[in-house]
Amino acid sequence: MNDRFPQFVLKEYAGKLFWEGVLTTNAKTRYLVNIVYPDSYPNRRPSFRVIEPRIASGSPHVFLDGSLCVFPNHWNSKRCTAPAGVPLVAGWLAMYEVWRRTGRRW
Repeated sequence: MNDRFPQFVLKEYAGKLFWEGVLTTNAKTRYLVNIVYPDSYPNRRPSFRVIEPRIASGSPHVFLDGSLCVFPNHWNSKRCTAPAGVPLVAGWLAMYEVWRRTGRRW
């Protein structure tokens, strides 16, 4: 992760490990993102979230808990790592900004 996305820092809070960093879109909006590992990792996927600015209510491809639905298929711990998820979050953010401007779901 450090080699591919040096803006992300590994942190720990209440016994949970997570990566946190900023992604900037083509529209120059900066999003603080975190990737939280569940206790049962690697058997369950990490949670990808936008911390700020807040994602609009009713946004497409968001789970009920507020985490982003970024993996196109089911979770596979061998292929879907945190570094593999960052570009997917960046793509999600790009589509989110299009949705905010046009109202068209992706």
